[in-house]
Amino acid sequence: MFLSGVAGALALIVAAVLFTDLGATGGGADGDRDRTEPVAKVPPAPSRSAGGTPSAPPAGVKCTGAECTGKNPEKMGCGGNFARTVSQATVGKARIEVRFSQVCQAAWARLVDASTGDSVDISVGGKGRQTGTVNGESDAYTPMTAAVKGSDAKACAKLTNGTTACTVVQ
Repeated sequence: MFLSGVAGALALIVAAVLFTDLGATGGGADGDRDRTEPVAKVPPAPSRSAGGTPSAPPAGVKCTGAECTGKNPEKMGCGGNFARTVSQATVGKARIEVRFSQVCQAAWARLVDASTGDSVDISVGGKGRQTGTVNGESDAYTPMTAAVKGSDAKACAKLTNGTTACTVVQ
């Protein structure tokens, strides 16, 4: 008789746990459907004020447009969440990428899976050419060049064996 009472009490506790939320918000399998995780947003490009001058860039961004030319995208705050790959091509086993930051209004090239001595350059309409060379790593980056649109930038790579390839301007 004692055991049947314990079994009944245990069944009641299990039922209570299964049919209640225990006070947690979104707890349990059904509650997980209601939860949303925060999503990192990429801030828009600097807007223009009523007077036509650009507003201040987001915190951490240290240049925009022509003032970014020749500078390191990471050190100037233009990389990371502010950058995206807008075109790419392959040369041998290496990959050429045009990286673009709308916030910084600048583009740069990245050469990935390359060999020491391979080089990459970037220009916009044949102007603002910047070059980077693989030195002991397997990747190289160019400094930035001013670009209103990432699709205007063209990156070319030259491997030490003489093979060359470029991205396509869109």
